Amino acid sequence: MLIIQSSLKLLLEINKEEGTVKKKVINKRSVTLAILMTFIVSIFNLGICVNAAESLMMTNRLVPVSNVNEGDTFDVTYTITPNAIPVSSQNNNKQKDIVFVIDTSGSMDWIVGQNREAYSNEKSRLRIIQNVAENFINKFNDGKNQANISIVEYNNYASKITNDFININSDNINSLTGKYGYIESLSADGSTNIGDGLRKAYYQLSSKANDGKDKYIVLMTDGEAEAYSYKNGNYYMDNGTYNYAYTSWNRSHTYANPDYRQESMEYAKKVASELIANPNDNLNINTFVIGFGNGADGDKNKQIADATKGTYFQAQDENTISTVYDKIQKIIDTNVNGKVHLEENISSNLDVVEVKNKDLPQDYKIDNNKLIIDVNNYYTLTNGNYHADPIEFTVKYKVNDKFKDNNICKLGAGGNSSFVNLDVLGKTDTKYLVEKILGASGTGVKMEVSDSSGTINEKYDSTINDLDYNVDNNGEPYKLYGQSNAAIDVKDENATHLKYRFVKDGQTPSEDDWQYIALNGDVNTSSPGYLTQMPYDVSHMPLMSNDAMWSNRNEVYKTPFADKTGLISTGITDSNTHYVTSENVRDKDGNSIIRWVPKTLFVKDQWVEGYASGYKEARKTWGYIKVDQTGDYYLKAFSDDGFYGTITVNGEAKVLGNDFSPRGVNDGGLNATNAIHLEEGVYYPIYLEYFNWGGRAAFEIQASLNGQNNYKLIGSANSHFTLYPSNSDSPIENGNNIFMGSNTINFKTEPGIYTIQYALLKEKDTSSTGQIEYDEISRGSFGKFEVEERFDGLSKAFSKDRVQQGETFNINYTVKPKPIKLTDLYKGKDSSNKPDSLYVKNLILTDKLPQGLERADGTDSNDKSIINRVTDIEYKYNAQTNEYEANEYIFSVNVKLISQRLDNINFTQSGQIDYRDISLKDDSRISQTQYFSNVPTLGGNSLIIKHGLYNGNEVNITETESNEFNVSDGIPVTLAIVVQANSSNPAINLSIDTSKIPQGTIEFKMYKISDSDNGTIDSSITPTEVELANTGSTDLTGFTMERGHKYLIVYTVTPSGSGETTVTATADEISPKSVDLNISPKPDLF
Repeated sequence: MLIIQSSLKLLLEINKEEGTVKKKVINKRSVTLAILMTFIVSIFNLGICVNAAESLMMTNRLVPVSNVNEGDTFDVTYTITPNAIPVSSQNNNKQKDIVFVIDTSGSMDWIVGQNREAYSNEKSRLRIIQNVAENFINKFNDGKNQANISIVEYNNYASKITNDFININSDNINSLTGKYGYIESLSADGSTNIGDGLRKAYYQLSSKANDGKDKYIVLMTDGEAEAYSYKNGNYYMDNGTYNYAYTSWNRSHTYANPDYRQESMEYAKKVASELIANPNDNLNINTFVIGFGNGADGDKNKQIADATKGTYFQAQDENTISTVYDKIQKIIDTNVNGKVHLEENISSNLDVVEVKNKDLPQDYKIDNNKLIIDVNNYYTLTNGNYHADPIEFTVKYKVNDKFKDNNICKLGAGGNSSFVNLDVLGKTDTKYLVEKILGASGTGVKMEVSDSSGTINEKYDSTINDLDYNVDNNGEPYKLYGQSNAAIDVKDENATHLKYRFVKDGQTPSEDDWQYIALNGDVNTSSPGYLTQMPYDVSHMPLMSNDAMWSNRNEVYKTPFADKTGLISTGITDSNTHYVTSENVRDKDGNSIIRWVPKTLFVKDQWVEGYASGYKEARKTWGYIKVDQTGDYYLKAFSDDGFYGTITVNGEAKVLGNDFSPRGVNDGGLNATNAIHLEEGVYYPIYLEYFNWGGRAAFEIQASLNGQNNYKLIGSANSHFTLYPSNSDSPIENGNNIFMGSNTINFKTEPGIYTIQYALLKEKDTSSTGQIEYDEISRGSFGKFEVEERFDGLSKAFSKDRVQQGETFNINYTVKPKPIKLTDLYKGKDSSNKPDSLYVKNLILTDKLPQGLERADGTDSNDKSIINRVTDIEYKYNAQTNEYEANEYIFSVNVKLISQRLDNINFTQSGQIDYRDISLKDDSRISQTQYFSNVPTLGGNSLIIKHGLYNGNEVNITETESNEFNVSDGIPVTLAIVVQANSSNPAINLSIDTSKIPQGTIEFKMYKISDSDNGTIDSSITPTEVELANTGSTDLTGFTMERGHKYLIVYTVTPSGSGETTVTATADEISPKSVDLNISPKPDLF
């Protein structure tokens, strides 16, 4: 008999290093055809269609559970999708009476989203509604003259703004929407008497009761009912004089006295149900209620809308309320309205808890175990057809104590007892809902998530809960530290596969993200003495050098040879036999390379380089071990070079060795394990990682039973071990349904907040496509869990702003660790034995030097890459903050400028830090990656870009091709230079022939040029003036120049004598610009 350890358990490894989850398998199960067919039919619950030509709708009832127990609640979603109606089927030329009911309570002077009045540049809620209402009314000014509008405002009480209805046409539209129209006359003050607004609108419409016009009320509110009307101690329902009462709030709107909200709500619903929805007056009023802003109570306002037999809309801002009113205008203009009637016959052991439509309460009634719901559906005209939005509402059912009588519940009990009717345009369509039977729980999916603190208290269990629910940690996701697992236990006779994916917040999941797991066994028992292996391309890795790069799993396991996955013998190659052979393969870019192929999993210590020049390798190997005798086993590993390995026992990974770095076979670090108890005949998952950077190779795993004095190579004769490959073609770390490794899973080093989604599947017996197809049995999700970036910020900077060729300086890397809350780390578990310190370990810097720089120590690589180990970062516990905290850490790379001249030196990538995160267990090997947030630029040499005569206007400098100018003896000449500062405070020098321009003091004035580069001075910056002695070579000191800007320096010299002289300006000893002055004798003016 095939026995697999934890045969019904499946684990998803939340692997932040490699991001794969591996599949594992469960016991094979069987089911009778009759049960299977009953189950499949019960899952889909689709309505039965009538003839397509007469069909007005499609219906669907989604029941996400198959098994329940007493006390369980579950949600059932009903969807009614109306079909399009040809436009020729309806004449919409009837007149329409529309009462606009507008909330003008005091809060309408506030802005949307805040309880304060609008500033001069903001719109109040009333202003927005005025704009929306005017736009709504203007759309009926279409030449048809079919719409008649009346306006009612309400605050403490309701008032008619228009005495009668106004027909919308070009002659009187301005009386409603013009600058001095009724809409513009509205102002805000008082409370919110929704009931009186509806009452006044009703009597406005009832005065035209028999005129044959369609009648509508469109009411908006930014709050809830807080005032009501009464007379003689009773709610006022007539059309005359009355009194009113309103709720009074304190200044901060946090306390009400008196508080009449309950009475006001009752009044509004009474008016709605007894007047507006009164079936005896034949008005057939269509009512729309709109809640505007976050102060509008959607639950209560929806109840009022339901009481009118109308429809509720919620709008949070100006854009959405404009959309809502546009939709209502189209509904009224189209004038095609339908009625949907649903009856669901339920067994007596089910109670209805609530009904919601778009997350708001839906009116319903229960009559003899029958749920009855009536909703409106409205059509709008689009592309020659009338279309209506789908109607979807959710019913929450609860299993009551009668369940124990027969342990089943029914929806649609009794055949065609459950149905949906749609009445529209005088036609009726009926769809029946098939009977759905729910049995007692016992099948489903359970999930537990654990990290280095142990199993998280919150657990997922679809056998007693809804199948689709998320879990949060008081509104925040659980933060995972160290090695983290999601253990999934599947119990379902019908399921053949499970699919799952990790969904990251803020990203839209793809169908390609799903990973599929067969639930019918993963052990390949027909190939004992082998394991499954995937080799990796290491052609980019240096031969026998760069310890840090080889210790980085992200580099070693960057690119798999996935098509080379296969079986490898678990035998051993002795030291006198060649261990590898060469194979010519193509890398991911299509280049031909040599791959060294091992003959066996294990190898005795030997010098491979001697017969395989350039040998290096990396691989992952996985499968199962089985022992022939129950007992306590000690295991130890020998490796040259890096190795990591585990055996999974009872869901726990037992580490065989963990030294993923270049090492000799005799180096320390791979000690024997503690005793591991293994049962005879059970298959235990084994997972191995091995790499070799060249030179010598050695790899063995030995085991000893009941003591440490009889070690033998596992799999060899008398070792008690037999090894078997896995049927999975993806690396499986913990086997038996623990998955990790491939790049198809988002849950790897990438920080984020994740939810686990899954679905149980039944493989179809036949396929129409030739591919495997599935029926979905059930689905669910579990979340949320966060993989956190460890550092608040990573930044890098040059230690100097300006350097010379050959000069050395540093690139400084700054790491700012985030504090870690003790409560996040332990998640409610006992923290009394918490350590004083925790460490972020195995930090490795990866970066690439810009062209023009090299490592100062001469260890530059051909591709300018930097791969450096970084000191572990210590977190210390702070009792005052109840957090682990770490200091900011700065480390440096010493470099040298080798370029003769570079205006700018730029990094081409941001660089990254790979690290092993904080863990309460020191066996975590999870590697995460975080990127530096900036790409610094090294300032190059500054430039003199202009030098000539200054014309005294902005940046107006005269230059000629020869740059020669005629000047006169003794007459001052004003010159100017423009400097491009590519570093801070560049060295500007002026070389002057003192025989032609005598020594003395020269006044310099510097202006910053506008960054718009339009030839103007930045007037916001005060010019700088300095006086410097003319010594023949004058350094222009005293000026402050910022890197990346241009500056104008103006100066005046007085030539002397006659002849030629040159004034030369340089920046950073380069880019000279000269002005040649031809000096003429002073003219004789007398």
